Amino acid sequence: MPIGFLTLAGFLALADAEGVWSDPNGHLNNPFTLACSSGVLADRTIVIGQDGEYNWMFAKGQNLNITINSLDSVSSFHIILFSWHSARVFQDTVLSSGQSLEWNLLLPDSGRWQLEILNLSGLGNSLQIHVVAGYSGNLGLLNCVNPGDLFKSDNGD
Repeated sequence: MPIGFLTLAGFLALADAEGVWSDPNGHLNNPFTLACSSGVLADRTIVIGQDGEYNWMFAKGQNLNITINSLDSVSSFHIILFSWHSARVFQDTVLSSGQSLEWNLLLPDSGRWQLEILNLSGLGNSLQIHVVAGYSGNLGLLNCVNPGDLFKSDNGD
């Protein structure tokens, strides 16, 4: 019984550290994972009404390629790539009608990363998104977890 309880408690603590319950309706992917994110992470057309987000776990030094194309004639999106470990915006741009962006990045931090897409036009607009992450190492989840993040609250304590 104690081992089962500890396993469940550990699983729930990890899910909380990855932000599973912070915004379940805005996620464009399942933010909970037991491995670093790698390979093709997104390759589809999405419609953004107000906002949406992708959440991934990456290893320090991992390559990340993000390509986003605006498909509608009247659209404007604010696109942000955010590192939860360093609590800073890593990339930030506004994508207008018919424009494309391509980010080829070498990530400086391991841990949870968020790609936030905010619709500035007020109408549901379409984007084509393609995201590929390179190999994250052979230690599985250990490559992308910062032990200090497990003991840090959202308000920086």
